[in-house]
Amino acid sequence: MLEWYRAEADYLKIMEDCEGLLSFLAGEVWGLQESTYQGKAVNFCPPFERLSVARAMSLYGGLDIEKSRDGASLLAEARSRGYRFDRAGTYSFDDVFFKVFLESVEPRLGFPKPTILFDYPAGWPHWPG
Repeated sequence: MLEWYRAEADYLKIMEDCEGLLSFLAGEVWGLQESTYQGKAVNFCPPFERLSVARAMSLYGGLDIEKSRDGASLLAEARSRGYRFDRAGTYSFDDVFFKVFLESVEPRLGFPKPTILFDYPAGWPHWPG
């Protein structure tokens, strides 16, 4: 994971910077534009895959984090999709989000191209209302 900021640039420009940097490093440092990671091919030629966090959670995790904005509703949705939570009690939005993200979303990112996740919800993870 790589995160950085630059003055006078919006996040779309920074995504282009990221693609350019990784493509340059792959070519200049490793001497290649395609590699294998965990037995899967990764192509470092832009453009990379770009997914909003909400889209990634929906696509790979099966959850609608724009609808389920608190721990209780996200937990109910996750359980209805077959996710198991071992301990009894209350789970925060973060608890549920990161369990689903780490189990179902993250393993699917980055193949065949690196993935740029964007549009983390404003106020992440604590939305107003």
